Parts: sequence; C-alpha cells; structure tokens
Amino acid sequence: MMVSSRKQLDKSADALIRAIKVHAESVGRATQSPEDVMAAVSELQESARMYADAVFDVSGWGNPFGGADEDEDRGDSVGQGVGGKGDIVRVEARYRLLVRNKWEARKLLESRTRIRGEVLSEDLDDDSATDIVTELFRLDSWDPFIYQSDAIDVVDQEWSCVPERHRE
Repeated sequence: MMVSSRKQLDKSADALIRAIKVHAESVGRATQSPEDVMAAVSELQESARMYADAVFDVSGWGNPFGGADEDEDRGDSVGQGVGGKGDIVRVEARYRLLVRNKWEARKLLESRTRIRGEVLSEDLDDDSATDIVTELFRLDSWDPFIYQSDAIDVVDQEWSCVPERHRE
C-alpha cells in the first residue's frame, strides 16, 4: 500500500463524513430547500464514489456500499443447486458511461431489443439515460464496449476479483 494511496483513503473518508453531515443537516431542517437537499445528495453520492475508488486503490476490494442488502436477502440460496467442491469467487465490475446522445442511445436500445425479439417496457423513460442504459444491460448481459461511440462511451472501468469462500 502506497502512503499517498493511504492519505487519499483518509482524505476521501473525511470528505464522506462531511458530506453525510451536510446531507443530514439539509434533510433534517424544518424548512427543506429542494435545491439544498439535491445538492447534498449529489455531494454525498460523489463522496461515496470517491471513497469506494480509494478503497479499491488501496486494498483491491470492491465498493463497500455495493450489494450489502442484496447479499443479505440472498443468503446462501444462490448457488445452492451447484454441486461439488470448489472455490467461490466474487467478481465486481464498475463502469462509468457517458451517454452522448440519448436519442441515438434510444435507437440503439430499440435495435438491440428488436434483434432479440423482445419488446421495450412501457415504463421506459425516454429522457432518462439511466433507464436506457439499464435496459441495454438487461438485454446484453453487459458489454458496454459494443455500443456506438456517438451514443454511449465508457468513461472508465474497474473490477476486482476476490475469494469469497471455499466449498468442501
């Protein structure tokens, strides 16, 4: 572990604590300003992302905030039907995407949906880059590098692969 990485981890942890306090203050006021609350939410999300990045840089571990509830809900039922001895390995990947053109991204989604013989959800919000990317993920089992560069680009990516447990 490099000293500068450890300093960055401490710095990002301090920033996250400050962002949590600002968020708590903004939502705890008797008269809440939607602008203040949304600014606090954005700052908290960015601080959490920066902290998760620092954790990964220092330790190689994935996002400490990602999937905690999902894991508890799943318990040991996932993989129960998989027999035999072996190692369970957790692979975590994170991508940041730039949706350059929502209209082109929507056309890409329509094309990929048609190719698979599926129908787009009526709940899809055409103005939501998140909805479009979510549907592409669902359709393609996630390979963002196949998307057109005029619609969606990968800004950055990171991944980790860690042992979870050994089955005997």
